[in-house]
Amino acid sequence: MPELALPEASKLDKTNIRGVVADVKISPEFSCDDPDACILVTMQSPANWWMKIGTIPLRDAKEWKSYQLDVKNDEYFKALPSAGNVIFVMQSNKPAKGSIYIDRIGFMVR
Repeated sequence: MPELALPEASKLDKTNIRGVVADVKISPEFSCDDPDACILVTMQSPANWWMKIGTIPLRDAKEWKSYQLDVKNDEYFKALPSAGNVIFVMQSNKPAKGSIYIDRIGFMVR
């Protein structure tokens, strides 16, 4: 799968990013015995490589649900002008089976 980059600076002033929004749902066949299974949302920037924005719990995602993850760390605001990727990583202490759907991914900007 090709890596997707954020829009060019002429299309998005990355200094104004204040969070990530997304709709998430698990498939009916999704199963995982870890009640704390979640999606970790991370932004990547050469100024602060791995900026953990927040997590989306999967136990509540049987139906489409919108999530808003705010950037809260002041050091991250300094790194956002050079942000390059938003990465969604499933985290679990036990194996998972099935699909996770992520839609309407966007940025909150000021």
